[in-house]
Amino acid sequence: MTEQPVQRREITEKLSNLRNLGTIFSRDERKVYSFCEYLAEQIGYDGKILPSGFLAGVYQSVYDLQNGISGWDGELIRNGLSNMPPKSYQPILDVIHEIVWTTCPKEFAEKVILHKFRTQLQLRRLMEQKGVRNYTEAEHILGLNLFL
Repeated sequence: MTEQPVQRREITEKLSNLRNLGTIFSRDERKVYSFCEYLAEQIGYDGKILPSGFLAGVYQSVYDLQNGISGWDGELIRNGLSNMPPKSYQPILDVIHEIVWTTCPKEFAEKVILHKFRTQLQLRRLMEQKGVRNYTEAEHILGLNLFL
């Protein structure tokens, strides 16, 4: 079954306005809302996006914020979430599923979650097969800079 794209605007408008929609997250709402607004900027409003592209945008945005430099243009990120210790992003990572279900159409969200689980499964298999001790090392071997 092939992925079906959706209009970026359909998702990014919800991401940017999540705070105004009254969506309540169980952990550190300020960080979650700020991340969603940043993610909306990174994904953009024009054109279409596939579920795998959306998930890649999530991964890239978290990675970029952690490093403080945009992977899109190499510019410094001026956002309160940038350059924080890796553990500071955990409240965001804990609610990624909720963000996806709240902002994406149902079928699209299902595909995003499926891609996320497949990526995690790849990492686990690599860890077992190669004797890799942790996700960071497995991600490096796979050429990923993810920690979701």
